[in-house]
Formats: sequence, structure tokens, C-alpha cells
Amino acid sequence: MKLISHDTFTYLPCKQWYLKPFTIFARCQKNDIVGQWTNGARGFDLRVWFDDYNVPTIRHGLMKFKGNVDSLLTIMNSLGVDENVNCRVILEVKRYNVRQEHLFKNFCARIEAQFPNISFYGGLRRYDFAELYSFNGGKNEIVLIERHSSVIPVWGGTYKDKWQCIFFPFPRWWAKLRNKKYIEEYKNQDVNLMIDYI
Repeated sequence: MKLISHDTFTYLPCKQWYLKPFTIFARCQKNDIVGQWTNGARGFDLRVWFDDYNVPTIRHGLMKFKGNVDSLLTIMNSLGVDENVNCRVILEVKRYNVRQEHLFKNFCARIEAQFPNISFYGGLRRYDFAELYSFNGGKNEIVLIERHSSVIPVWGGTYKDKWQCIFFPFPRWWAKLRNKKYIEEYKNQDVNLMIDYI
């Protein structure tokens, strides 16, 4: 099993002062990239959006996070020198946006060339998960088993699972309740397990 960090960069401080009280709903990791790597993450999840100056910004929904994307990718690239590191890249938009998509495609092409130790995949648009860019001709794609708070079984699963949906908006609580179970379930399988709070 390979652990994949969901919304990797949400450990960073929120940029918008008026949204800081809501970070409890948007934060999916507490450790920085090196901390997540030390705790077993071998794959990461980068969500970007482009500001008015065409600068890539880390984002989760409406929340923007402080941090220089290139600096963070440089750290990730250094982790990939001795061991393979994967990174899913997603354009965090809620509707069709020509400008954002154009910038995203250029961004994907640039980081693929600039950071050779990272196996990028995804190139997806968030609202419908349509592929906007194919990294390495699609050869880097991996299958994820997503077991983070955003994909909990609202209508399926056991009665206990339905009650645990109360914790859906709180990724930290969901991770405390379920991560050990998921890791135990998949530990002997050749899968990529994406979870919160690694």
C-alpha cells in the first residue's frame, strides 16, 4: 500500500482573514510536506487556482492558502531523488473558466519539465474531474482508493457509517475515526490509499 495525502497543502495558513474561522472544515493535513513524507506519504495532492496576476495559488474550495507553489514543489522534487513521489494536480474551480484552464495547462506543462523527480498525474478540473492536461501522455496515471472525509458513504454502508457522516465537514475528526481502519484494511494490498491527516 502507498499512502497518498489528500489536499496536501492545507496545513498552510489561510490567506483570507475572514475565512480563518472556517479552516476546521478545509484543513486536511497538519504536517508540512516533509512531515507527511516522514509519516509515510509517498504521494501528494496539489490544488491550484490562478490569481489576478496569473500566479498559481493553493486552494481548497473558496479557501486560499499562503505558500509559494514552486518552492513547495522544489521540496517535493528533492524527496523524489531517492524514492518515487507522485503528485495529483487539480485546477480548483467550481465552473467553466477559459482563463483559468489556459493558465492551468501552461502551468502543468511547466512543472512537468521543471520538476523531473515528481511523477505528476491528474491534470483535472475540480468541478467535473475532466482531464485538461495529460502528464507524460497519461502514463503516470494511478488508481486511487479515496478514503478521506469528502467521499464518506452518505447513502451506502452500515448504520454506523451513516451516523459518522456527522463528521463529514470535519476532516480531522474523520481521520481520527477512520484512518487506522483504512490503513489496516489495505496494508497488504498493492493500492494507493488517499487519506486526510497523515
